[in-house]
Amino acid sequence: TGYKGTMRMPARDFTALEDLSGSGTWSPSAQSNALSFDEQVQALYAVLSQGVGKFELQAGLGAEYADRNFALAASEYPFTYRSLFPSAIALYNLSQGAQLKTSYSRRIRRPNPNELNPFPTYFDVRNVFIGNPALAPEYTDAFEGSVMWTLKKGTVQVNPFYRSTSNVIRFDINPVDTIAGREVTSISFGNLAKSNSWGADVNGSLRLGPKFNGFAGVNVFKQVTDGGSISALGSNGVTWMGRVNGSSQLTRTFMLQASYFYRAAVKIEKGQFDAVQMANIVMQRKLNDRANVTLRLNDPFGTQRFRVRAGDDKVFQFTEHNVGARMVFLAFNYSYGRPPRMRTSTQEEQASGGFGPPG
Repeated sequence: TGYKGTMRMPARDFTALEDLSGSGTWSPSAQSNALSFDEQVQALYAVLSQGVGKFELQAGLGAEYADRNFALAASEYPFTYRSLFPSAIALYNLSQGAQLKTSYSRRIRRPNPNELNPFPTYFDVRNVFIGNPALAPEYTDAFEGSVMWTLKKGTVQVNPFYRSTSNVIRFDINPVDTIAGREVTSISFGNLAKSNSWGADVNGSLRLGPKFNGFAGVNVFKQVTDGGSISALGSNGVTWMGRVNGSSQLTRTFMLQASYFYRAAVKIEKGQFDAVQMANIVMQRKLNDRANVTLRLNDPFGTQRFRVRAGDDKVFQFTEHNVGARMVFLAFNYSYGRPPRMRTSTQEEQASGGFGPPG
């Protein structure tokens, strides 16, 4: 059992001056922005664990009091809430190489200052982001299972899950918004009533010694979002994601490692996030016992892009953003000297509580 306290207090100033008359007289612009954020969370928690035969059981409960105040210029947006977080885990050892686990937990996602800040941030002439200072935290009740088999040359793990989220925080995209007299697509956040998702995560690892070690995983899930009685927003779709990485000691002096990630398109309210993929490659050459050269390629094929399709019956917009992740890193490492030799005390010195007189 115990107590945990956390505090976040970021502050940010943005001041702009303008010369409206062109006379060289500068005055503060309405675009100036000064914000402060103060969030304090006080929590008490208790966890009880007990083993019963082949079962290992655990139950816990946490209680929180959170106080948040977001201030922008002369406006303040206080928000106070209390939360309970029960949890439970049951683990059963089926055999020496197989294990079964089921769990329940209640989680929270708190909005960050950027998601709360209503000061407009322009991505470009057509897209602007505006935070929502009234954004409430979202809560997720997660029911998860796990079956793991440990084999001679690797492991296989299957994790089915069901998650129910209330006050779910989702993107709110308005393609026909008007801000400061300009027709733009605004992007913000809002709380919807609930979201349910269920699916399974399957992972496997293969260990063949220095020649090859690999990991692969795939996650398939369905997500249904309901905006509630005050909103017509909603979404319903199935998506999946996969990841794979491997490493191989091709020779005594040369190592190769590669990884790849793919996430299929995801439906959201009023639109869709297109598929995302990325790859990384690392090559290392050992020159001698002290020196090595490493070459790392981030996104070597230029596939890491962010695409969003959003709109309604009047306006449809397709946005593509290249995140600039395509990079090459070359590093040379050299170790010199030798590690200090530690003197081991004798049994007589340990018994006397010291290392003996200097000799």
